Amino acid sequence: MPCCCWQGMRGSYRAWKPANCDVHRRKDRRQPSQSVIRIRKARIADTMNNPRSTARLLAALLIALPMAVSAQSARQKAPQAPEPEDRTDRTYVGVYGTALEFRTLGADGVSEWGDAATVVLGSHLSEYVHVELRYTKGLGDTKVSEAFTIDFNRAASWYMGLHYPITYYANVYAQAGFSHMDGESRLTPADEDTTTPFDEFPEEYPEQSFAVSWIAGIDLEIIDNGYFVLEAGRLFEDTESRSHAFQFHSGLRYEF
Repeated sequence: MPCCCWQGMRGSYRAWKPANCDVHRRKDRRQPSQSVIRIRKARIADTMNNPRSTARLLAALLIALPMAVSAQSARQKAPQAPEPEDRTDRTYVGVYGTALEFRTLGADGVSEWGDAATVVLGSHLSEYVHVELRYTKGLGDTKVSEAFTIDFNRAASWYMGLHYPITYYANVYAQAGFSHMDGESRLTPADEDTTTPFDEFPEEYPEQSFAVSWIAGIDLEIIDNGYFVLEAGRLFEDTESRSHAFQFHSGLRYEF
């Protein structure tokens, strides 16, 4: 597009620039004037020569650079937690210390604790299902009162349960089954005329030899294939005496 500002005269030309020339106006918008360039250069120079501005810039760089490097390094070096192992077809054995709590004993519904030991043999049928056998042996008599004593002899139990890994080293589980128990109670009042809350308590305790049992627990792997175990559950409910026995276990288990 020819510019209205240019006119040829006898082989030569002269230029003039009116205010309403569209061509020159567009060129002026594309290129900053010399005064604007000088102002920008002056501002940059003032910023670089100003000690406070330079210090602020350096401080921001010193703070941001280590943080960026540290974040990138942590992102690269962060170890991935190992996946929980599949325990299918593993067999395990365990030895636990056991506390038995006998509840609602006698007419007054008192409770008392007894000691026992438990050995366990089990197997993982699949990634989440297991079965096991347990044998619990009572350790000594449980003295409920001066006149009444419980002698829990033994219990043999069978359980089937489900377990689930909550981390690569810990599992929670729940299981239910049946138990066969035997024991006895002894009432020795001071004299025959004395009455006690346990006068009607059965001599064979528990009166039922079979009962439904359940357990919930957690195991923590402390060495390769070696676990520390914590458990709680019910061993039996005796309908004749209307009492219960709850079981609490802690010990070690090894899988192979």
